[in-house]
Amino acid sequence: MADPLALFGYETLGPIASGAFSQVVRARQVGSGGEVAVKSWTRAKLARAPHHVAAMKAEVGVLRLLQQSRHPNIANMVELLESRSLIFLVLEYCNGAPA
Repeated sequence: MADPLALFGYETLGPIASGAFSQVVRARQVGSGGEVAVKSWTRAKLARAPHHVAAMKAEVGVLRLLQQSRHPNIANMVELLESRSLIFLVLEYCNGAPA
């Protein structure tokens, strides 16, 4: 199966977490080699649960507002990507190690 992030210049490295309507994976930006976390939603699942669409939009909206502050204690949003079947929220990767 092809990596759905390859279209956007990322390579999936492995899973971080999974829920009923989204999943989070660790990925690498192919050009820079920088690691990111990518949360994805399947459009088909979202279509069956309008309340999850509202929650996703609220999450993205808050992260867009916080993106300007570049706060060191927040996994800041890098970009929002969309394909025909998936929506991807690319975030800074936080490995849990002390700074």
